[in-house]
Amino acid sequence: MTHDNHRDTQRQIEDRRASILESYRSGKTLRQVGAEHGLTPERIRQIMEDANVARRKPGESMRTQQRQSVVEVQERGNEIVAAYKALGSFHAAAHKVGLPLNAVRAYLTHALTEAELRAYQHNAGYSDAQKVVLRAQYIAQLQQAAQATGEPLTQTAYKLFAFEHGWRGPQTVAKLFGSWGKACDAAGVKWRGSHDHYIRRFSTDDCLEAVRDVAAKVGHLPTYREYLDTHTDMQPSGPLVRQRLGTWSEITLRLLEEQAAA
Repeated sequence: MTHDNHRDTQRQIEDRRASILESYRSGKTLRQVGAEHGLTPERIRQIMEDANVARRKPGESMRTQQRQSVVEVQERGNEIVAAYKALGSFHAAAHKVGLPLNAVRAYLTHALTEAELRAYQHNAGYSDAQKVVLRAQYIAQLQQAAQATGEPLTQTAYKLFAFEHGWRGPQTVAKLFGSWGKACDAAGVKWRGSHDHYIRRFSTDDCLEAVRDVAAKVGHLPTYREYLDTHTDMQPSGPLVRQRLGTWSEITLRLLEEQAAA
């Protein structure tokens, strides 16, 4: 071997050792550095000892990598958001940008509102043209269901009707429009509205009449459980009845007094 060849070989060895040291100092484990350079973890450990590089404490590699991931996530925030908007899932976005899932999830939940996270997740996978077609299809189906089952159109009624016709269920429809209410509004169909609107819809008399109706169906003054199992979507819920009329015992006593007076 000539002097020049020996010098080149020595330079290559030194360059490789420097690369190994740099990889280890970047936070990678002995196993990761070894896999990167085609060496065993034990050989990497020996190289570290020869270079007087102190071994890290258990878990330090992971903590170092986590800190580096956080910094990189902050620097690539726009890219991460764009990937999530296009793909609609934390896992897919993390895979696309090549960053840890936990770091990507943490960034997105901080950078986007809950509504934005849901919206991008719900709409993922469809082109704008496909969404236009689906919206028109779901609107027609909502209108057909409302005509057949009556209004306001509940998710329960639509679910049964959709199943009979082989359609997508109410959750799928709600995802595309953003909510069940928005879907029904787009179709011009009445629906059971927001919680506040729902509460205002039923008066005290409505609640009493609902309990009387259930009593007639079961043949006696119903228990709270019987009311929950028997009342229809068109009637106030059990919690709303109790909110309007008091405890179930008070409601029962009130109806007993009505019967006695009659």
